[in-house]
This record gives sequence, C-alpha cells and structure tokens, in this order.
Amino acid sequence: MARKTIVVLKGGRSAEREVSLNTGAQVAQALRSRGHEVIEIDSAEEDFIAQLQAADADVCFIALHGR
Repeated sequence: MARKTIVVLKGGRSAEREVSLNTGAQVAQALRSRGHEVIEIDSAEEDFIAQLQAADADVCFIALHGR
C-alpha cells in the first residue's frame, strides 16, 4: 500500500467531544503504525478549515461524534 497523507478530523464542540478526541487519537495511531503521515485537526479550532486546506492531504478521516 502506498504511503498517504491523512487528516484525522476530531474533537468538535458537541457533547461527544471527548469520545471524538479519543477515537481520533486511536485512528491516528493505527494509521501511523501502518506508515502513513497523519495530521490531527480539532474542528473546535477557529481556523480548522484553513488547516484542512493547508494539509493538502490525500484523505480525510472524519472522527467527529454527535451533531
């Protein structure tokens, strides 16, 4: 499998924030163990869209929970 740059979008502002942070961290760890470059972004940050654009990733894994 070719190495990819993957954004893991996690956190957010819902009541499920802590679950999402945990899920995102576990997904990121698993992807790194398989040799991928992983960029973790918390969607609660005001500039998260700019971070997504700057990441220039191949794929975005959405680990958000709740609404």
